[in-house]
Amino acid sequence: MRYSIPLIAFAIGGFWFVDSRQGRDVQAEVPVIKPVQQFMRQKLKLSSHVLEGLVVEDFKQLSEAARELKTMSLATDWQVIRSSKYDQYSREFRSTTDQLSKAASEKNIDGAALAHVRMLMTCIRCHEHIRGAEVTSLPRDNQIQHVLPSNL
Repeated sequence: MRYSIPLIAFAIGGFWFVDSRQGRDVQAEVPVIKPVQQFMRQKLKLSSHVLEGLVVEDFKQLSEAARELKTMSLATDWQVIRSSKYDQYSREFRSTTDQLSKAASEKNIDGAALAHVRMLMTCIRCHEHIRGAEVTSLPRDNQIQHVLPSNL
């Protein structure tokens, strides 16, 4: 009996050590999200707000999301590469956000849906361009190497 208490304490301590060590290993595997990735995630989140606004016909939400997306497109974090094609996609994106805002202000759900589809197509084409482009990158502490995660 006198050995059972230290043995139980040792066993509990051993399980705690193994469990706490596993927690550290898990924490070490958490990926580091770079500022450009955070920026792109925010853009993706706003895009989902547009979709939600379309589904529930919330024109105020559509208008706000379009305004925020356009504002983001003017930020320096937006400019991830230098190319005339990238500039063209950025202009097209801003144009579609303007179309979305206009349709929302007119409470035109079909026009807003069409603007959203155009915006998504512009995003997809731009992301394809970025992944395949061999262009001069802007200096940004080597964050340009893989701007977009492969799952976006």
